[in-house]
Amino acid sequence: MRTLLFSCLLLLGIAAGCSEKQIYESQTMAATVAPAVSGISSGAYEKYTGTFQMQQASFNEVAITTENGKLFAQATGERVVEIFPEKEHTFSIPAFNAKITFIPTADSTFTEITILLEGNELKGVRK
Repeated sequence: MRTLLFSCLLLLGIAAGCSEKQIYESQTMAATVAPAVSGISSGAYEKYTGTFQMQQASFNEVAITTENGKLFAQATGERVVEIFPEKEHTFSIPAFNAKITFIPTADSTFTEITILLEGNELKGVRK
């Protein structure tokens, strides 16, 4: 669905004579629209923050940060993107059409993550 939206934005932008920058900004705005599902308090985001070493991924690390009540992710070599709660411990990454799940331990800390990206399940451990 998002791919179709981006394709439509691109075609409409070209037809309307928009510059590449305007088309990119439209795509970025559409990609960062938050899903309507939540249930996680923004105050609880701190427990998810940290750096995770990825295993068998095209990027080495993912840094999870929080700022102004929002949660962000940044993979090695990529831009910082906002991530949005989908259900308990699972967040969507609309900018990359991906999902990240934080795996809780017995003491309710998060030492592992799983990222579902382009049909691949990528695993990471907290550094």
